[in-house]
Amino acid sequence: MKYLILSHYYSLRPKIFLKAPESNKDGLFQVPTLMELYERGFFIHMFAGFKTANLKFSVPSKYGRGKNERLMISIVIESEDKINTSLSEQLLETFVSELKKVDNVYKAFYLDSKMYQGDQDKFNQVKELFNTFFETLPKQDIIFERKEAKVLIFGLSLAGKTSIIRCRRKSLTKNVLPTLNVDISRILVNNISLITYDVPGQPKFKDLWRMYLKEQNGLIFVVDVSDKVKFPDAKHLLHLILSRSETKNLPLLILFNKIDLEKANMQELKEKMEVSNINDRPVKCFLTSATKNTNVDKAFNWLALKVSEQAFPTPKSDLGVLFSTWDENLGVKVVGNYPKEAFDDPELIAIRCFSVSQFIFGGEKFKKVSVVLPLPHLKAKASIFFDFVESEEVRGGNLPLSIVLYFKEKIPRAVIEQFNDYILDQFEILKKQFRNKEQVKQILQEIHSTVSTKLEEIKSTVEALRIAEIRYQSLFKAARDAILIIDQKSGIILDANNQAEKLLQRPIENIIGTPSSRIKISKKDANFLDLVLNQLSSENSRLLVVNIENPLERDIPVEINASEIQVGGQNVIQCILRDITKREKAEKKLKDSENKFRHLFENSPFGILLINQKGKIVNCNPAFEKLLDYHKDELLGKKFMNLSIVHQNYLVILMKRLRDLPEINDNPPLDVRLYKKDNSLIWSKVHTSHVKIGDDYFFQILAYDITDQKEAEREIKNKMKSERIMSIISSRFVGKFDFDTAILNSLRDMGRLIDAQRSFLIFFAQYRNYSKSLYEWCREDVCSREEDLKQFDPKNFPWLLKNLEKDDFIFVENFEKLPEEAINIKFLMKEEDIETALFYALKLQDKTIGILGFDDPKKADNWDEENLVLFGIIAEIFGNSIERRRTEIELRESKDRYHNEIDRIHFYNELFNQDINYIFENLFKAINGLQLSREIKDDQQFKHFIKTLEKEFIEGSELVRISKKLADLEHANIMIHEMDIINLVEESIKKVENLGINKEIEIEIEYPDGKLLVYGDEILRLVIENILISSIKYNEKKEINIKIIIFQNQREKQNYLKIEFIDHQELLSDHKKEDFLDKKGKNDKEIRGALLRFLLIERILDLLNGDIWVEGGAKFVILLPEA
Repeated sequence: MKYLILSHYYSLRPKIFLKAPESNKDGLFQVPTLMELYERGFFIHMFAGFKTANLKFSVPSKYGRGKNERLMISIVIESEDKINTSLSEQLLETFVSELKKVDNVYKAFYLDSKMYQGDQDKFNQVKELFNTFFETLPKQDIIFERKEAKVLIFGLSLAGKTSIIRCRRKSLTKNVLPTLNVDISRILVNNISLITYDVPGQPKFKDLWRMYLKEQNGLIFVVDVSDKVKFPDAKHLLHLILSRSETKNLPLLILFNKIDLEKANMQELKEKMEVSNINDRPVKCFLTSATKNTNVDKAFNWLALKVSEQAFPTPKSDLGVLFSTWDENLGVKVVGNYPKEAFDDPELIAIRCFSVSQFIFGGEKFKKVSVVLPLPHLKAKASIFFDFVESEEVRGGNLPLSIVLYFKEKIPRAVIEQFNDYILDQFEILKKQFRNKEQVKQILQEIHSTVSTKLEEIKSTVEALRIAEIRYQSLFKAARDAILIIDQKSGIILDANNQAEKLLQRPIENIIGTPSSRIKISKKDANFLDLVLNQLSSENSRLLVVNIENPLERDIPVEINASEIQVGGQNVIQCILRDITKREKAEKKLKDSENKFRHLFENSPFGILLINQKGKIVNCNPAFEKLLDYHKDELLGKKFMNLSIVHQNYLVILMKRLRDLPEINDNPPLDVRLYKKDNSLIWSKVHTSHVKIGDDYFFQILAYDITDQKEAEREIKNKMKSERIMSIISSRFVGKFDFDTAILNSLRDMGRLIDAQRSFLIFFAQYRNYSKSLYEWCREDVCSREEDLKQFDPKNFPWLLKNLEKDDFIFVENFEKLPEEAINIKFLMKEEDIETALFYALKLQDKTIGILGFDDPKKADNWDEENLVLFGIIAEIFGNSIERRRTEIELRESKDRYHNEIDRIHFYNELFNQDINYIFENLFKAINGLQLSREIKDDQQFKHFIKTLEKEFIEGSELVRISKKLADLEHANIMIHEMDIINLVEESIKKVENLGINKEIEIEIEYPDGKLLVYGDEILRLVIENILISSIKYNEKKEINIKIIIFQNQREKQNYLKIEFIDHQELLSDHKKEDFLDKKGKNDKEIRGALLRFLLIERILDLLNGDIWVEGGAKFVILLPEA
C-alpha cells in the first residue's frame, strides 16, 4: 500500500485533510476530487498510475452544509496491483466507525476557519486515530484476495475472547466490556482469511451458540488463567461444544489467556481442562496475553494451517472415484465413493463437479464425452463423465448421473485420457444398476482397481509423460502471453496460465472450468468463443484483435492467435492472448509522428487560422470552423480585416501583434472577444506566431473558446464577493450594534450584490414588539412599497409559507408559471410589474418568524445553488439577531418590572403599616376614654367610644379589603370583553347609595344618545365605585352633589370613552386630587385612607389600557377604550 488519505469538503471544494505518509507526488491532489464524482459509499477508482479504494461518508456538524461534514477516506496503491475490495471496504468502515465515536468531531476540521471555531484537541484526536489506522493496516493483505474460512471463538464471560480478536486485528480501540451479541470479524493469517464468530460467554446466551456451530472450519477456546474458580465451568463448556456433531473433526485451538496477570503452567492447565481426552481432532494449546500480544500470532498461524488443510481438502490417495446422481429433494446425492478415506467431504466435491458438468454436458449431444479439468485449489485433476437415464422421478424425465475420477495433480492428462473408453463402458453398466448400492460399490471398486493397476503397469510411461507435461506446464506457465486451453465441443476453459489470471483479473480457480463465452469483449453482440471458432474455420489466417473487459471495467486490446492442438489425446483449442496495449500506443505514436503537422492542424482542439503575407486567409482547421460556426469555404481567400470576426475593442491590438510578429515572436496570449457567424460573442484565448511552411511564411492564429473559463472566473469573483459581503454582514451583528442600521445596511449590500430592484425584511406579528415590522431598501430609480409591505399578512400567502417550510429558498423565475394556489403572489408581482422574485424564510427553532425577499434580482439568474444558499445563512443571522434583540428587550423589561414591583411592594407596605398604626392609635385613645368614662360615669363619653370603635373597625376592614384587591390584581386573569358603560355606572351609583352613608347624595349622569360600549372586565365596577365612595366618604359636608359626564373621545387615532367626575361643591380640594394620583401625602392622615383606593383605581385602569388624571383642578377624568 502506498498512501492513506482523508479528504474533507471545505469552503465549496474538496481538499486533502490528512495524508500518510507525507508526499508531494504528482496525482495525489486528484484524490479529493473523487468526492464530486461519486455518491456516498464505497467505490474503486483508477487514475494517474494509482488505484484507490474509497469510502465517502459524513458526520453530523453544526457548521457544515446540511448539518453534515462530507468526508472521504482513501487507500491508494499502484495501478498494477490487485486490490482486495471486500477487505478494503471492511477496514475503511472500521475507521469511519471509530471516527464517529469522537464527540463533536466536526470541530477538528475548522482550525483554519475564520468563520467557525475549531478545536485543537479534536484535531489531535482525529490525527492520532488516522495515524494509528495507517500504522495498523495489513498493508500487504490489501492487495490480493484470500480464501475464507469460518472459526468459532468461545469461552466463559470475560475470558478475553474479544481482546484476542482485537489484538490479532490490531484494532484501533480497546474494549474490555463483555460481549452481549455475536461479533463477527475478519482476521488475515498467512494465505487465508479467517472469519471469526465471537459469541458471548454468559450462560444466558448459550442458545445463541447453537446456530453458529454449523459450517465452521475451526474452533478457538479461550480460558482466563487468572480466574481459577471458573475452571470447572470452562472445562464443562469446552467438552460440551466438542461433543456436538456440528463440531466433529474441527481443529481446536486452546488459548490459556491473561498470563500477564497470573503465572501459568501449561501441563497443569491441560490437566484441568482434560485436554488429553480430546483425540478426535487436531488440538494445540498456547499460553497467551492479549494485552501484551504474547503468542497470539503463533497460535493463529497454527490454526490457519490446520483450517487450510481441512477447509480446502486434497485427495489423500492417488485415485478416487465418485458416483453421484440428482435427487429432487436433496439436490446432488453421492451414491457411492471409493476408497472412503480418499476425501474428507465427498458431497462437497460431488456438488462442485456436478456444477461444472452441467456447463459442459448441458445437452444430449454431449453424452458419453468426458473432460479433464485441473482443480488448483484441490491440487488435483478431475476426469468428469456425465449422462442421463430416463426417469419419471425428475422433471423433464431425464435423471442426470455423474462419475468423477480424481487423480493427484502429478498424473498427466495424456494418461488420464487413456481410461475414457473403459470408464464409459462401466458407465453403461452403472446406468442399469445405479439404484443398487452394493452393485455401485462393486463397480466403483472395480474401476478403482483397474485404473490403479494400469497406472502401476505404465508407471515409467506415466513418469515420462509427467516430465513432458511438467516441461509443457513450465513453458505454459512461464509464457509471456496469456494462454487459455478450451474444450472444442463445450467451450469450457480447461486450463489457464498466470498471465491469463493477470489479464482477466480473476483468480485461476475462477477461470478454469467456466465457459469461455463468459469472457467479455467490447464488440456489441459478440461472443468470445464464436469469434475464436470463426477464426479457426476461416481460411484467412489473420490474427484476431478485440478489446477484453476485465472486472475493473477496463478495456484491454488483445491480439488472439487460436489454433487446434492435442493435449493428452484430446483435441482442444489453444488461445494465445497477447496484450497489445503498449504496441498500440507505440503504433499510435509512430503514426502521430508521421502525420504530426496534419494531425495537429486537423485534429487540434484549438482553432488554427493561417494568414499569408498579404493578409488573406489560406487555411483553417475544423476546430476554427466549429469555434465561429463558419464553413471553410466562407473564409478561404478572404481578407482577415474584412471579415469582422474580431470585436472592435480588440482589433487594433491584434493587428499590431500580427504586424510585429517577424521581430517579436514570443508575445503572451490575448483574451479577445470574437464574433460568431450569428453575431453572438464568445471569449477566446488567442496565440499569435510566425511559422514557415515549405518556403513561405505565414501568420498563425491559434484560438480556443474560454467563455466557460470567463464565466467560471466571474462566478468565482461573485462567490468571493458574496463571501466578503457575508463576512461584512456577519460582523455587523457581533457585539453591541444598532439593530435597525445593521439590517438596512445588510439589505442594501445584498440587493446590490444580486442587482435587485428592492430588498425587504418582514417580521411577523409576534416579533414586531422587538423591531420594526418592515425594513426596505430600494434602488435609487425604484419607488418604495413600504405601505403595501406593512400590510403583509402571512395567512394570505399559504403557498409561499408552505414551500419555505420545505426548502431553503424559493426563486420565482416567471410568475406566470406559478401554480394556482400561489394566486396572491402572482397578483402582487403582476400589479407591481415584478418579473422575478427571491424569497427566504427567517426561521427560529424551525418556526418561520418572517420573510427576506428580493424583487427582480437580475444576477441571481446566473447564480448556482450554493450562492443562493449563502443568503439563506444571512437569513439565519437575521433570525438569530431578532431573537437576541427580543431576549435583550424582555430581559430589560423584566428587570424594570422587577424594580417597579419592589417599589410598589415597599410603598404598599409603608402605606398599609401607617394606616394600621393610625387605626390602632385611635383605638388606644378610645380605650383610654372608656377607662375615664367609667371613673366619672359619663354615658355620653361611652357612646362616643362605641361609635369610634365601630368606625375604626370599618376603616380597618376596608383597608384590608382594598389591600387584598390590590394584591389579587397582580395575578388576576383579566377577561376583556364589551361592556355597556351606562349600565355599569348606574349599577355602581345604586350600590354606593345603598351603603347607608348618613349623607344626602345627589349624583347626576349626562351622556349622548345611543349605546356606549367599552372594552373592560367586571373589575371596572371597582373603579366607578371607589371614585364615588372616596368623593363621598372624605367630604365633611352633609349634602353632596356629583355630576358624571360621559362622551366619546379620540387619542392617537384610537377611539375612547371619556368619563368626567365633577365636584360642584369641591368635595376634595384640587391639590389633594393631584396628591392622590402622584402618590403624595402618604403621611397626611386626612388623605391617607383614600390613597389606597386610588392606587386600586390606577392599577385596574392600567390593566384595561385606560388612564386617569385631574383636569381643570375640579374633576377626575378616566379614559377607557371604546368597543
